[in-house]
Amino acid sequence: MATLISVFVSGVGVVHQGTAQPLQPMRLAVQNEIDNASRHMGCELRPQSILFSDSNLPVDNWEGRNVGTNAITVIGVEAGTSPSLLSMLQSLSKKVSMLEERLVVTEEQMLPAWTPRIRNAAAQLLMHACGEQSFQQTSSTWFRQLGAEDKGVQQLAQAMSVQPKQLMWQADNVVSRRNADIHPGIQEALDEEVSMVLGVLTPAMERAMPWECQFLRAYEAVKQAFPQQFGSSVRS
Repeated sequence: MATLISVFVSGVGVVHQGTAQPLQPMRLAVQNEIDNASRHMGCELRPQSILFSDSNLPVDNWEGRNVGTNAITVIGVEAGTSPSLLSMLQSLSKKVSMLEERLVVTEEQMLPAWTPRIRNAAAQLLMHACGEQSFQQTSSTWFRQLGAEDKGVQQLAQAMSVQPKQLMWQADNVVSRRNADIHPGIQEALDEEVSMVLGVLTPAMERAMPWECQFLRAYEAVKQAFPQQFGSSVRS
């Protein structure tokens, strides 16, 4: 008994699988499975293109040839679908595929930029939970302590074309802002930081930092488990 050849009919987002006899006229085999697929999908289909399933190459002169040994795929469209609408749908499908590819690339590019911040946010909430970190606002006065007469301050101020006093204040401000970013000084700052990083998590980040992401997603549970470290911000 001859082995039946698979015939796949793809239409309206669904794939129907049928069979055909080897050496059967391909025109009849296609029409039979188009009819079967139409009943299965609840709409009237017509063949738009015929492809070899293994290579996705078009079957030339398919209406005048017989079924061979290769499975075939029938791309079906609803009867009455205009060529212009079909072209539009195919174009939109290609654009969606391109956007999906770009999204994957963008996610990979975001990973190195966000990794330190995500890891720091997760570490901060855990350090607070175990009591090794407390909320306190700190600011740098290190450059002001050096004084405007310090040779290094004067040399750097001259190189940057600013006054020594301005350099001291701005240098301390830069250090203070960095400290606040790394060690949130108040509960609200940590809340905002966790919310921020949760809003940018991507599948690539989840794969690279699974436990950091899990702890961040469990932030409210962490606060519930260690209420003495998080005070009045814990939600009941």
